Amino acid sequence: MDNAHDRPFGGNKCKGKQDLVALASIFRTDVLQVRFPAFSTPSVVGDAGRTFWTTLSAAISRAACELQRIDPSDLEVSYRSVSDDDHRGELLMFDNVPGGAGFVQRIREDFRAVLQAAHGVLLNCPNTIDCGPKSSCYACLRTFGNQFDWEFLSREIPVVWLAALCNR
Repeated sequence: MDNAHDRPFGGNKCKGKQDLVALASIFRTDVLQVRFPAFSTPSVVGDAGRTFWTTLSAAISRAACELQRIDPSDLEVSYRSVSDDDHRGELLMFDNVPGGAGFVQRIREDFRAVLQAAHGVLLNCPNTIDCGPKSSCYACLRTFGNQFDWEFLSREIPVVWLAALCNR
């Protein structure tokens, strides 16, 4: 088998040996999985669904960190949308600290307050001049960590659903 290929920056052929390498590590920590019943999640699909879950994740992350006084780099919040057909999804939160630090346990114990604080994050961005309800900024939802999702952050998308959930 000929492994020769062009060098990326010009010159003659590279005849080096290729090795497959898997980079991975086991990271044991605390995880909180929050599922919302199918009847309570909004019927959003495609980009609207991604906007809903991305915005909800960012709002809950900011609210939990502020409420529990957690350094934002020590908590990860993500989502998983089950399918576009049944509109179910779930939030996944984990302590970004090897072995866990108990952050998600504290969030679980006070989850209603975290949801209410997330609703406040969506309603009340302190940057009233540059940030409208259909957008986001560093004062409300944007972080360095979610920079690739900024186009999918819209405070108005999950706010009504989250208000109804908080009032249950």
